[in-house]
Amino acid sequence: NDLGQFVSADAADGAMETTQEEYTVVDKRSALDDSFTYHVVKVGTQYWFEENLHATLFRDGSSIKMYKSTEAAAWDNNTTGAYHVYGDDMQYNWLDWGALYNGYAVLSDKGLAPEGWAVTTVADWNSLKAYLATGQSTKVKSTDTSWTKVGTNITGLNIMPGGYFSKATGDNADGNDVYFWNSDKVVDSLFKTEALSTTRVVNSIITTGTHGYNFGHYVRCIRK
Repeated sequence: NDLGQFVSADAADGAMETTQEEYTVVDKRSALDDSFTYHVVKVGTQYWFEENLHATLFRDGSSIKMYKSTEAAAWDNNTTGAYHVYGDDMQYNWLDWGALYNGYAVLSDKGLAPEGWAVTTVADWNSLKAYLATGQSTKVKSTDTSWTKVGTNITGLNIMPGGYFSKATGDNADGNDVYFWNSDKVVDSLFKTEALSTTRVVNSIITTGTHGYNFGHYVRCIRK
């Protein structure tokens, strides 16, 4: 429209032609698979990874500690950076959803995002939401039927309902919910402790919140 916002489209193919510039980034820090290829999509003026981060090494080459569902207490005590795969499912969830990282991994000075890319900020998501205008959640969600309310994915961001991980609840909310870390440090309004901003995509909305560093959330990268 006249405001430069993406309001609607009749078909996914038509929308992709105006919002996506296709290329790939190969990240060799996915130790479980030797490398992982991210597809890059352009939405408005932003360049995003289509997939969640799959890195098992920091940018400096050091390992990120992996924890299984049965190691929730150890996960909760980690302060150096950790990741978990939802349901410990390395066949499907790892490939489709990537890794759930704790907040310490996001903040580590060892570097989590690939060179030239960054973990999203609240401002990045706000710019995306302003561009999409209406029906924001539907436009970024995948068409995968694992969502209880399937999206149209006309942006190409292909967001999957991978849930989240915590000591208290374990793996939780797949099919309905997904959380992403942002790199913005904040103070948790309830517990008055250091926290990170989060972006939550649910069936109908995209919201901003905060969580302590010991939650497990996904990471999306955006070009610097």
